Amino acid sequence: LAEIRYPFLKYTAIPTPLVSIFLSLNIPVYNLSLCLIIGWKFKIFAMPDIKIPPHNEEAEESVLGADLIDKDAIVTVAQFLKPEYFYDERNAQIYAAILELYEAREPVDFLTLTEKLKKKKVYTKVGGADYLSHLASLVPTAAHVEHYGRMIQNNYTKREVIAQSGKISEMAFDEGTEAEQVLNRAEQ
Repeated sequence: LAEIRYPFLKYTAIPTPLVSIFLSLNIPVYNLSLCLIIGWKFKIFAMPDIKIPPHNEEAEESVLGADLIDKDAIVTVAQFLKPEYFYDERNAQIYAAILELYEAREPVDFLTLTEKLKKKKVYTKVGGADYLSHLASLVPTAAHVEHYGRMIQNNYTKREVIAQSGKISEMAFDEGTEAEQVLNRAEQ
């Protein structure tokens, strides 16, 4: 028996001759999610590819870091970037607080942001001083903040398209829904 390591199972034993058959058929053994062994009979269930919605953690952190180190960075992105565009909820809450400071014409810096997050009772939830320090030290300059903001906006748009297409797909599978209703929903 050959011992094969799975990321989610400690070990699974597969008879050595079958490992070579899997490999000769270009079936990576480590991608098998389940292999039931009954004597020499195998039933293989392939694990579906898990797709993570489009997002860019580095772009999100870079926008927040730029906002902390340069008072003009928020002016550049506030026109088009909204908190709900952020994939990471922590980043969305931090950006919402930065926007609130900006709209109140208060300075956006480490101290004012910390105070705002504490007032909103999310300071520890978003990572506290460690995470804010990480954000501030992440970017050397705010020169590309608009580009990073556009990346966040683009990924949000893609996530919305995915969500809407899922809803339209559900409608199409519903036998009680007319095709015209599905098409009208798709056109919206």
